[in-house]
Amino acid sequence: MWVSKREFDKLVKSEESKWGLFLTERERTTALGVDVEHLKNQKAKDDMTIDWMRHQVNALSKQNSILMAKVAGVHFPVPEIVPTRPGTLTMPDYSSMPSFEDVGDDEAVRLGLQHTVDGQLEFTK
Repeated sequence: MWVSKREFDKLVKSEESKWGLFLTERERTTALGVDVEHLKNQKAKDDMTIDWMRHQVNALSKQNSILMAKVAGVHFPVPEIVPTRPGTLTMPDYSSMPSFEDVGDDEAVRLGLQHTVDGQLEFTK
């Protein structure tokens, strides 16, 4: 079967354009693979930074609690930031958290707290 020159040239051009598209897509896919590797490396670095920050915040919270206990004699639970897995977050139980509401005059006296004449908080114990 004979094919006309014009039809043959159309087929050649079509195959050339398909080959060009294939090469373009292959280059793009390779570039995406490089981007994915870069993002994986960056995520590993970010995870290490977040772990370090979590450790620092937990250490400072505990240190502040110890200092408050020594200075003011006030003991309160220290919340701790813990790592979680995606999709496992639950609503926190705020009833165990310390309350910063006014404790009242009687409780303040019992804890050794009072205000000076100029309104500053003073620890008497």
